[in-house]
Amino acid sequence: AISGALVGALVTGGLFVAFRDNSSKSSDNATTNVSFSSTNHNTAIAPIPPTKSGGMDVHAIVDRVEPAVVLIKVETLSGTAGGTGVIVGANGVIVTNAHVVNGAQSIKVTLSSGDVVDANVKGTDVTHDLAVITVHRSGLPTATLGDSDLLSAGDPVVALGNALGLGPSVTQGIISAVDREVDEPNGKILVGALQTDAAINPGNSGGPLVSARGEVIGINTAIASPQESNNVGFAISISSAKPIIDALVAGRTPVDAYLGVITDDVTPSFAQSHGLKAVGGAYVNSVASGSPAHEIGLAVGDVVIKLDGVVVQGRDQLRRLIRRRPAGTSVAIEFVNKNGTHTSTTVRLGENPNR
Repeated sequence: AISGALVGALVTGGLFVAFRDNSSKSSDNATTNVSFSSTNHNTAIAPIPPTKSGGMDVHAIVDRVEPAVVLIKVETLSGTAGGTGVIVGANGVIVTNAHVVNGAQSIKVTLSSGDVVDANVKGTDVTHDLAVITVHRSGLPTATLGDSDLLSAGDPVVALGNALGLGPSVTQGIISAVDREVDEPNGKILVGALQTDAAINPGNSGGPLVSARGEVIGINTAIASPQESNNVGFAISISSAKPIIDALVAGRTPVDAYLGVITDDVTPSFAQSHGLKAVGGAYVNSVASGSPAHEIGLAVGDVVIKLDGVVVQGRDQLRRLIRRRPAGTSVAIEFVNKNGTHTSTTVRLGENPNR
């Protein structure tokens, strides 16, 4: 009942990360016409008041979100696998992990009503470990997507899913860290991941990580090696997931935006040793020929300090800010050279050739 769920028995850098197939697929074999836009799904909902003692009201959160959580059973050539999904479209649109459904010969979804229905893969994105599946139902309960960019370490969260294949389960914890980078076995990097100490186990894959407001702010995907750590789990931040979900629902293959630079963090010691005027930002180590960065004159030794008005704190943040924008988008960029000369311009982000 638990095989093939969250943990795929692959270890990278001390992480038991969910298994991903090295192939990418996107199919249009859904049995229903689906429509969903994550940007339009940010419907304002009433915040859930804290308990009398000031804590998170887990019961109220579960009441709000659990009706939209589904259990997923997948038949593959190698056996039966299990996972979790969350309904984001009342007409049967469900988000889960790509590794939950990759290689599926058939998919059964158990709704909160207890009904078991067939599901089809609308599309998968192995790079971001996200998938959209659909069921032929209407009027389903949906979860509201929140804004994971507003999170910080210490914020309370709840994880819902099909832990160990036992059925619906709930755990609670906090956000341990934001903007983590998780190396995947297929060589890809999960950028901007949320780290949590809420218990995540095999079977939780694809389930929602929920804020105290009752909004989905992450899709649970991986845990650290139990032999090396305790209560270190990771979720795909929903702000990173939204454009991927939109593309998959629309039948498009998601494409990462691309600037064309390799950068380092600019710490005070780094700035001093390199003779930089800037004391923060992302230092440009290399610029790809013909890339968007090359076209606007970014050069080795420059420091990117702002992107679309957001102060760039370092390499990881710059990568995250770029990935959260669609390829082809024009963004404002500000950088400074070794002499302290500032350049403010716009750059049209390309398509990542290394995706």
